[in-house]
Amino acid sequence: MSEGRNRRVVMVLLACLLAAGTAAADVLIDCPTAGGSAGDGYDRGFYVPQYPGTTLDLVALRMSPSVLGTYTVRLTARAETYDGTLLGQSEVTVPFTDTAPQEVVFTFPAVPVTQNGVVTFALEQLAGDGVIYYDVFPQDPASCPVVQTQDTTPPLSSFRRDGIVVRIEGTSGVAAERRSWSMLKSVYR
Repeated sequence: MSEGRNRRVVMVLLACLLAAGTAAADVLIDCPTAGGSAGDGYDRGFYVPQYPGTTLDLVALRMSPSVLGTYTVRLTARAETYDGTLLGQSEVTVPFTDTAPQEVVFTFPAVPVTQNGVVTFALEQLAGDGVIYYDVFPQDPASCPVVQTQDTTPPLSSFRRDGIVVRIEGTSGVAAERRSWSMLKSVYR
């Protein structure tokens, strides 16, 4: 290879690495809110039996309080079981001025996740005068691959329902591979 071509290959590889690190998150799971209802307390867990991505960036839940006020809630993600390897935690403080459900977003710093592995989620209420609830909506596992459990007892508690109201974002893996491959192909044109 010529020196100019070597430089281009190095530049494209660096661009691929940079693009992979700064790419916008993909919506991996989006379970609809139509017909959702509040009523399941923060002590109920949920998990994704076959996580479709390679990173966890964001989890959005629709939440509401039993009493108006400011609440602090933590969401913990673990691998395989409710007491498995810690993947990450996100803590959010939310002022509720209405009892209507509102979207609460938990952000994670592009936590690496084993694609198609189990990822569990457990909520903790750290502050607030009442009890915090999250919206649920029974759904077909094919359209909403999330399982809600009775609590967060390891390994995966006991089944409560298929589906909740949730949006999960991260890197799908497929999109990053496609971006990298198309950038590399451009070097050889």
